[in-house]
Order: sequence, then C-alpha cells, then structure tokens
Amino acid sequence: GKGSPHRLQHYLNWRHLAQKKIDTGAEEESLIFTAPIMLSKKDSEKMQQQILKLIKEFSSFVDESQPEDLYCLLVDWYKPAY
Repeated sequence: GKGSPHRLQHYLNWRHLAQKKIDTGAEEESLIFTAPIMLSKKDSEKMQQQILKLIKEFSSFVDESQPEDLYCLLVDWYKPAY
C-alpha cells in the first residue's frame, strides 16, 4: 500500500525484472512501450484520467480472472525534469 515502508523497494524490484527482460532480448514475448511526448497541461491531465480509468478496469478484470500465470503491469505517468 501507499503507506508501506517497502513500497519503493517493491516498485524497484519489478522495474529491475522488466529491465532484465529488455537486456536479455526476452522483451519480444512482452509488451514494452515508452513514449516521451510533449502535451498541453490540459491534455496531460486528460491522459492521466484515462490511465486511471484503465487501471480501474484492469483491476476489476484481474479480480475475476482465473490465476494461471504471473504477469506484471508497470505504469508510469510523470513529468521528467529536463
């Protein structure tokens, strides 16, 4: 959860596994997407709302799915310092 002292390490562990997929060329079986883009503030807020909607839909879908394999969904939406 958001208040967990282990949250950052948990996040970094999954990020590390994603990077290992890319480093070993195993990303072909995965969906990897990166898109640095320029947007208006209004459109960036709209995009964030769309991502939150997707996460909500994803969460309800996962709750009803039969567990067969482990997958990881990583989503970042941020304004980088440049």
